[in-house]
Amino acid sequence: MARQACSVPLALCMMMVLAVGVCAASPRVLLVTGQSNHDWQTTAPLIQGALESSAGCVVDVALDPAVLTAQALQPYDVIVMHWTNYPAPERVWGDTAEEALLWFAESGRGIVFVHAAAACFPGWEPYEALKSAAWADGMTGHGAIHRFPVRFVQPVHPLVSGMEPFATTDELWHGVDIEPGAQVVAEAFSSPESGGTGRWEPVALVTEYGAGRAFTLLLGHDAAAMGAPGFQRLLARGVQWAASGVVADIGLPTPDEALAALRSFDYGDNRYPVLRLSALVQGSSDPRGLVEAMFRFLDTSAPRAAKVEVFEQLSLIATSEDLPAIERWLDDPDLGHAATAAAERIRLPGWRVSEGPASRLRPRDYLARLLSRDSATALAAAGQLGMVPQPARSRALLELGRLPEAVRLRALASLIEHGLDAPLEPLHDLLRSPHPTAARAAQDLLRRLGDESYMTRSADIPEGLTNLALLATASSPDALEKDGDADGDAAAIDGDLDTYWDEADGAEEYRLVLTFDEAQVVSGLRITGWSHENYAPRDFEVLCDGEVVAQVSMAQYQSNRFALRFEPAQCITLELRITAYYGQSPAIRELEVFHVAE
Repeated sequence: MARQACSVPLALCMMMVLAVGVCAASPRVLLVTGQSNHDWQTTAPLIQGALESSAGCVVDVALDPAVLTAQALQPYDVIVMHWTNYPAPERVWGDTAEEALLWFAESGRGIVFVHAAAACFPGWEPYEALKSAAWADGMTGHGAIHRFPVRFVQPVHPLVSGMEPFATTDELWHGVDIEPGAQVVAEAFSSPESGGTGRWEPVALVTEYGAGRAFTLLLGHDAAAMGAPGFQRLLARGVQWAASGVVADIGLPTPDEALAALRSFDYGDNRYPVLRLSALVQGSSDPRGLVEAMFRFLDTSAPRAAKVEVFEQLSLIATSEDLPAIERWLDDPDLGHAATAAAERIRLPGWRVSEGPASRLRPRDYLARLLSRDSATALAAAGQLGMVPQPARSRALLELGRLPEAVRLRALASLIEHGLDAPLEPLHDLLRSPHPTAARAAQDLLRRLGDESYMTRSADIPEGLTNLALLATASSPDALEKDGDADGDAAAIDGDLDTYWDEADGAEEYRLVLTFDEAQVVSGLRITGWSHENYAPRDFEVLCDGEVVAQVSMAQYQSNRFALRFEPAQCITLELRITAYYGQSPAIRELEVFHVAE
């Protein structure tokens, strides 16, 4: 059992367990995950974050349900099942875990099943009774992900009492196998235009098992669906109800609460704070106040990644009156591309929250807009790619290579914003764009996807090593003229950061060669660029006496310095062969060369 969150030691947790059927003030939840035919690695942290933030739960995580025992389950009020081995039909937990789960429910606690967790163990009757509804091969299916309304059919049930009908964009199952005794508390309309049935289909069900309660939520196909305010409220209320039968009303955060959670957000972090802000944007009763709060946030010292996300959400509710406040960021080296994208969306029709999605477009009509020579029409269509039906989306992806860079980036961003799979290869190609803003935007999208395969991080080289470059002479055998105020080849290795080496802009290849009087053993180097990831080498090879000893792709500078370590090599000449760069040319304030002892 991997414990991801626990506020007190286990022994004290055991003392906190109350009488059967009574839940502690902060429900203790065990999230069971670790296997699914969905992207559980992304969605499990979102469920954990939602329950800890919205429902006040203390959440632990188990990555293997086979290790569960009655003793291991004793401290918990609720199990949230986010695990499935579908399409395999086998029961793989073992007798001990199966018996522990049934004991847990019979003893008066709660179990919650989320989406694909309802699609496993056909034929295990107690488990099917707990699930209330199940995916049944040959009977159950779903259309394309689309936006649909959700209504409540048991409005007096405490789980949904007081909730208003809502709309969400998700995968909607139809033809589920409902267990006798289960109560449907919410249903959604399955649009025939999106491959659905044209009927209202169950999405939330409850049942009782022994002295316990079980709640099944069939919504939540992916991260974008889980970010919807309706899903989050149903999940949080369902966990509270399963824990004790009592539900406290759970509303949206205030603007200050939502933005405070983003103050430390960075690439690679749990995206739950971003989804909470998105939920507030979609459901805010005071959009003007939220816009003003987001502008205040942009003036804080929050990380760049957090501000990029805020610009994205700001563009959904800001108006043309807000353009001057956004445009003051256009020349910002870190946020200019995010501000530009936000300003473009505000000027375009068809994208705003109030105007709804483009889910009714036929594939050929959508494709015509996407391939339009009118840039405004094409950009607007690209921004809707994550909302159109699957056939139109598939056709559009085949045409990505024909699209201008800005349209291609907007289309890929739309897929990511809606939690859909975005192809990595086009984003990797855009990293090599000659336009710095396009390359930076592609890099941001890849970071949001958690892909770091394209980059070379700066290595750790100890300070105080002998800089062997001071023993060499520098030359540039590429026949390019020095550029601007550059000081010539020697400036790259003169030990003076006020001088720099640079050559004419826009060349396909730059070469800087160091020649030593006698052979040196080298195994590391450090580059100080002209400015942080702006006029600095990005992609290059390191050659010793003409042999490649290291290759670098998308060098990640830290405070304008990039360090590289490689296997020791003895050489007379050491060369940088630079094929891509930040800015318009690969200026170098200082190139240092070392032998780094192991």
